[in-house]
Amino acid sequence: MKGPSALSHLCALLMLCASQAIGASALKSDEEIIYFPTNATWSEQDKGWRLAVHGWVFEAERDSLWRNGTLALLKQQLELPPHSNHSQHLQQRGWPFIVDNERNKRISVRIAEREYPLLPSQANGHFYDDLMVDENLTVSANNSPWLGFETVMPEGDARRFRGRVQLISEQGLSVISDIDDTIKLSNVLDKEELLQNTFLHDFQSIPGMAELYQGWSKRGAVFHYVTGSPWQLYPSLSEFIVNYDFPRGSFNMRNFRIKDASLFDFLGSSYDYKITTIDKLIQRYPQRHFILVGDSGEKDPEVYGEIARRHPKQIAAIYIHNVTRESATAQRYQSSFNEYPDKKWKLFNHSKEIEQELSELIPSQ
Repeated sequence: MKGPSALSHLCALLMLCASQAIGASALKSDEEIIYFPTNATWSEQDKGWRLAVHGWVFEAERDSLWRNGTLALLKQQLELPPHSNHSQHLQQRGWPFIVDNERNKRISVRIAEREYPLLPSQANGHFYDDLMVDENLTVSANNSPWLGFETVMPEGDARRFRGRVQLISEQGLSVISDIDDTIKLSNVLDKEELLQNTFLHDFQSIPGMAELYQGWSKRGAVFHYVTGSPWQLYPSLSEFIVNYDFPRGSFNMRNFRIKDASLFDFLGSSYDYKITTIDKLIQRYPQRHFILVGDSGEKDPEVYGEIARRHPKQIAAIYIHNVTRESATAQRYQSSFNEYPDKKWKLFNHSKEIEQELSELIPSQ
């Protein structure tokens, strides 16, 4: 019995390998890919880099009747006049919510002249994989370069879909930053205004935050943007990061399909999502230290307090942008940071209040 069973398993394994053979991606001419910036960690055991690859494959259907009807419904939800001057922003930021997501698409990527097949896309069109890359790439604690890659396209398709992943050293300083009301003006306390700031108005930076982050970046810090906003807003938020000269970093955002819930429903608490995402990120880099930057508009103090309890030795500091104008003695802060040293967390109203503190927070290596 053992012989046939072993043979069956071997045949199944060979069939699986054949189905994942390296080759051109199963991408049609009307389908597109967006890659999200991720990070990589060095594996001493495998003597190579473990790269996280995350992308999204979809058919845009930019001129479909369904798309135009959905945009009209979104205008109605936002109480936007049909011929409003804000229509351009709505078109730009709204179209990713109403694309046709492509499931079971097998994508291959080319990294440093080698091709790697990825796991198939899920129902929401997203695909994820961890790849081992044994290229001879040396990274120092203060130098975290970006490694570029691109999709292996079908023959005759000249389009190029590119992504990037940051090679992060085992030791050093990382900044985990929220976006809404931390670096971008959103007013999350007013849901209607939040929607309008998200879909109708020019994105505005919180004064001084880009300069603060650039200063930290020059000191060797790397950045991870963790936000409760949906992935569909990545193209617009990525453009915001570039336009306001924030340091490039990895993005972590929430999954959302407009057919599953309304945008108003989606704007609920992101507490559980942030806890899970940040916890995994810190576990990925057990020798690094982290600064957590958020705001008081929703649950960032509570999230960061829980993270500090789970990883007390790795959290170098917690900074909370005080948009609610509460005192540091408020009950929520006392509960959130009751086990965390007072000198290692701080409320701030302006970036200048924390820009000089980095030298005191970077642990000696």
